[in-house]
Amino acid sequence: MNPRTARPLLVAFALAVAGTARAEDEEAQIVTTCHYANAEWGNDMIHLCIEENRRLRAEVLAMPGKHAVALARCRASSELGWQWVKACVVQDAAAQADLAGYPEDARERIAACQREFGAHGFAAVKDCADRAMKSLEPR
Repeated sequence: MNPRTARPLLVAFALAVAGTARAEDEEAQIVTTCHYANAEWGNDMIHLCIEENRRLRAEVLAMPGKHAVALARCRASSELGWQWVKACVVQDAAAQADLAGYPEDARERIAACQREFGAHGFAAVKDCADRAMKSLEPR
C-alpha cells in the first residue's frame, strides 16, 4: 500500500475507533451516574434519568460546528450530566454573542479577560469583562 494513502486511512480508522470508544464510555457513564443518583427512587427513575441524558446528549452532539470548542470543553465534565453540558454550551454561545455587542472601548478589557480566562470559555470571559467594566463605573 502506498504510504501517502495509508496514513489518511489509518487516521480515519483511529478517529472512528476513538469516537466509538468515547460513545461507549459516555453511555456507561450515563448509566452509572443515573444508577447512583436515583438508586433510592427505583428502576423507573433510573430509566427516566438514562433516557433524559441520552436525549440531551443527542441534542448537544447535534449542535452546529460553531459550538465545537465549547462542546469539547463542556463535554469533559459530562459526569455532571448532559443537562449540565447542554447548559454550559448554551451559556457559552450566549456569552460569545453578548461579547460581540460590547462597545469598542471595552475591547481591550475583553482581550485581557480572554488571555486570563479564555480556556474556561466565553461565559468566564464575559464575567471578567463585566466585572472590569463595573469597576470603572462612577459610584
